[in-house]
Amino acid sequence: MLERNSKYLYKAKELLQEIKDAGSYAYIVGESIRYLYLDVPLDYIEIFTVMTKDQTRRLLTDYGLLSESEHHLYYNLDGFRIRISFIKSLKFDRDKILNKYNIVKQSKETSYVLIEYLASKYFTFDGLAIDENNMLHDYFGGKKDFKKH
Repeated sequence: MLERNSKYLYKAKELLQEIKDAGSYAYIVGESIRYLYLDVPLDYIEIFTVMTKDQTRRLLTDYGLLSESEHHLYYNLDGFRIRISFIKSLKFDRDKILNKYNIVKQSKETSYVLIEYLASKYFTFDGLAIDENNMLHDYFGGKKDFKKH
């Protein structure tokens, strides 16, 4: 793994743990996983959380907020750019999500909101997520698609 990507990953996992310690959860998601897997230099790391934008802003007051949009906050974390993404709505039906994406029922810890968010990605390999313990969450066969290419 590229040294800069390794440092990005380390910083991002620190942030995941901080969010978990605050009582929520977060994952590294999207093209960040693809770039890490392909060893392509990262420009930023995307993190998904179910915290609201206001909760995240309050938690991360010590970090350098660069900008924001409706569903994202952009931070500078010791020279590394972090994009934090939020789900558009926390109203979801677990069984509807499982049926819609043909997913076997997950454990209690699984975030069905995460599944819904990852389903919005364009490519299956952008629908991967990594948690603070390095566990890969692959609900749409993205890892298998990586191996094909």
